[in-house]
Amino acid sequence: MNTVRRFRFFIIILTSLLCACAGPSLRYKKDISKLMSNQNFENASAKIEKNKSSQYGDKNAVLYQLDLALAQQAAYDIDNSLTNFTLAQQLNDELFAKSITQNAVSLMTNDNALPYKMPMYEQSLVYVLTALDYLAKENFEDAAVEMRKAVFFLDKYREGTKKIYNDDPFVQYFASMVFEDIGQLSSARIARTNALNAYEHLKGYFNANPPSSDLPANYKDLGEIVFIHYSGKSPVKISNQMSISWDRLGFILNGNNSLQGTDKQTIDAVFSGLFGRTIAISYPSYIDVPYYGTTSAIVVEGKQIKTKDVADIASAAKLTLQEESAAIWARTATRVATKFILSKQVHDITNKNTDNKGVALLVDIATTIFNTATEQADTRSWFTLPAQIKMANVFLEPGEYDIDFYNYNAAGIPIDTYHFEKVKIKKGQRTYLWRYSSK
Repeated sequence: MNTVRRFRFFIIILTSLLCACAGPSLRYKKDISKLMSNQNFENASAKIEKNKSSQYGDKNAVLYQLDLALAQQAAYDIDNSLTNFTLAQQLNDELFAKSITQNAVSLMTNDNALPYKMPMYEQSLVYVLTALDYLAKENFEDAAVEMRKAVFFLDKYREGTKKIYNDDPFVQYFASMVFEDIGQLSSARIARTNALNAYEHLKGYFNANPPSSDLPANYKDLGEIVFIHYSGKSPVKISNQMSISWDRLGFILNGNNSLQGTDKQTIDAVFSGLFGRTIAISYPSYIDVPYYGTTSAIVVEGKQIKTKDVADIASAAKLTLQEESAAIWARTATRVATKFILSKQVHDITNKNTDNKGVALLVDIATTIFNTATEQADTRSWFTLPAQIKMANVFLEPGEYDIDFYNYNAAGIPIDTYHFEKVKIKKGQRTYLWRYSSK
């Protein structure tokens, strides 16, 4: 019994070590999501900073910067948010110099062994969010620099891929507004055209439409509020695993569906080990996270202006995963074949060199544990992103205004409100505001 207990302890420790680079745990994500939903953005930022090493580590440095920067932006901690969004971009750019060693390790373990790199929809959104920080400081020139980087990135991506999701309509549209802000009308027209083409192209995939672009006759004498609502919760990426075990009685198929739970993976490893040598196959998928907000609006001087769905981040995440599935399965198949061959070689060598069936069994169990515990799908993503971005705009006479924000549930009852005091509106200039409301 003592030997069994020691061996189980060894299994738990080994599995925990192998899972260490898999990114933030489900419990941690739930805790941060709850803080963000309850508008406790400062506490969310503090918790993210506190858990930099334990939940992120070196492999997920980009994710750490993204989660922290967005929580800080939600709290209007502009300077720190800007610093961390900028650092996330820099780290992500550096990762495009591929490491042969890291790729080899991922072949033997899983994609979590590789540093996290942003997919297209996250990378293009970072430029927008960084630009928003600059706009809050009325630094339109640096905001335009960010959007030029975004347009260049998306143009190159569109030219180099045959995927359905080959451009981001909201990012292009936002770029057109920022280019207008600094008088670059030719660039604005090009970005606006790309945006409208992308919105049309992605109909049926995204629940999003172009923002309103109507201008009042005297718009040159007015200022404009552009209000952005970070709405809802992004879907959560989960790991689906099938463990294929075989012994003298034949093949045993054990399927399960789990949410990154280390305890669950440990149990699976032990369970599979009882049956002999095992190959585990894991692949990611998304599940939706419930939220209650359906519509939102701002109220200025008694006038309600409803927001419009302009970016469907949840669908972008799902479509990205769908279009990457062939490559994911190819990598998974390569890993499975490699592990199968090595397991078979280890099994044959052990049985050839020892008559001790107990030792042979322990070796089989050890290879089973390694194969099962290391075969995890890459379930990392920028989990603090909202499900949608909604936007409203209104033209006003120059002056100071109090603005109220309302987030409504399906019954039309406000579930979140916020009051902006003395917002300055300047003639011929846009004023950008936002609110993160994910209930």
